[in-house]
Amino acid sequence: MKKKTQIQFLCFKLGEYFFGLDVMNVEEIVNFKGAEIPPIVGGEGFIKYKDRQLKIYYPDEILLNGPIAASVDYRLIVVESERRQIGLVVDSAEEIIRVTADEIREVEIAGTDVRRDNLYGQIVQERKIVRLIDLAKMISAITVH
Repeated sequence: MKKKTQIQFLCFKLGEYFFGLDVMNVEEIVNFKGAEIPPIVGGEGFIKYKDRQLKIYYPDEILLNGPIAASVDYRLIVVESERRQIGLVVDSAEEIIRVTADEIREVEIAGTDVRRDNLYGQIVQERKIVRLIDLAKMISAITVH
């Protein structure tokens, strides 16, 4: 019997919702407290990261139907897709989850504030729904947005 290949996702939280990014696209998770994150205009801004400027975004306006209440503690997830690197400001980076491709289901958003545009699937694990992000599509949307 052939062993099924596992895919790993970094699970993070925005408001009350969980999202997942393929760990192959995650470079680093940076912890921030309070005012260390600069004010962001129109959902984006810049921070100094490894001796250069990194464009950062609050992905709530892309993944949800509107902005969420600001958190005091943040995580910055530095991601790269198609040679484009950005930082995503999220409420928390929860854990790494491992699944097989047959555990990924179609996205269900009924009764939520979640937008389907930049998602390609979801995982139900330990009584939580983790919606999986199509990172290339999301980066294209936020850099054009």
